[in-house]
Formats: sequence, C-alpha cells, structure tokens
Amino acid sequence: LLTWHGIKLNQPDWSDQSHSIAITIESLSGKIAIHYMINAYTDLLEFELPVIHNGKECIWKRWIDTSLQSPYDICQLDKLVEVNQSVFKVNAHSLAVLISEL
Repeated sequence: LLTWHGIKLNQPDWSDQSHSIAITIESLSGKIAIHYMINAYTDLLEFELPVIHNGKECIWKRWIDTSLQSPYDICQLDKLVEVNQSVFKVNAHSLAVLISEL
C-alpha cells in the first residue's frame, strides 16, 4: 500500500513550484510502514505524520535524517529514535525516513 502526501497528509503538491513530497509505504506483510519526507525547499518544513495507517496505529521512529551530522544521520535498526509528535521537522535540502511497526 502506497499513500502520497505533501506537508499535509493526503495532500501531495504536484505543481511545478512544489519543493516537497512525502510518501507512506506499507510492507507486503502489513507489519511495517515507512514514511519518507523530502524537503527540496530553502527553509525547514513541518510534515504532518500519519497517526493511523490502514487501520493500525503508527508509532514512528527516526531511521534517517540527512540534516544530522554523521553518524547520527542514519540509525541502526535496533537503535531507532522514537518520534513523539504529530509533525516532523525536515531541514532545508534534506530527506527524513521514519519507520513504524504496525
């Protein structure tokens, strides 16, 4: 299952002026959701996070944030950092990826 978003859930901006996109992808088993957020804009953007995906509660954990210094930009899967908010701030020219076990 694949769902497109913009900075607002279920509202992707397909215009020529768009500088951001987000996508939630559910694994074939339905046990994991991965949420990608891409900010190509010159300023920080706040992306809304899905609370429920396909009827299941999402508890998001940060896997990748390219705005962070190495080695904190990519976490090992057993050391993911939980995100306790309804939005995720993605810095300018950065990509962030969150994972939720459904």
